[in-house]
Amino acid sequence: MTFSKMMLAGAALASIAFAAGEADAQSRSRVSVEQSGYGNMVEGRFDGWRNRARIAQRGDQNAAAARQDGYRNRLDIRQQGYDNWQDVLQAGLANRALTRQFGDNLTGSVYQSGNGNLVGVAQVGEGHTANTVQEGNGNILGVLQIGSGQHTTYHQIGDGNADIVVQFGWD
Repeated sequence: MTFSKMMLAGAALASIAFAAGEADAQSRSRVSVEQSGYGNMVEGRFDGWRNRARIAQRGDQNAAAARQDGYRNRLDIRQQGYDNWQDVLQAGLANRALTRQFGDNLTGSVYQSGNGNLVGVAQVGEGHTANTVQEGNGNILGVLQIGSGQHTTYHQIGDGNADIVVQFGWD
């Protein structure tokens, strides 16, 4: 099977898993996706309140993208391997996104709009990039990067926001 067919097959399976979670998206959906291997992709979207999504990927060149709109949504993404990428968009109130990446050449992006949101980003390895944007009031951001070649950009727009960025590296 070619790489592109593997990517399409993985995306189709992941879409089916998330579509099952969207059937009752207005009231407490729960979805958990686990992938192992090379070149996997998972993408999901939730609208409503108190949705929970957990994505775990182990391997190289994996991608995870998630969008949650509403109130008190929770997202947990864990990736282990090299050249992994994740993209998170949350809109609404009191949402939480926790992203963890272990390996080298990692990229994580989180965008939140609304009030009372929480983002936690942890990256361990070399050559990582974390980009976060929070628009609203009373939001909290925490970024931890361990390894060399780190890059972090973050923007918080609004009142009463808090941020903690910690980087440990070596050359």
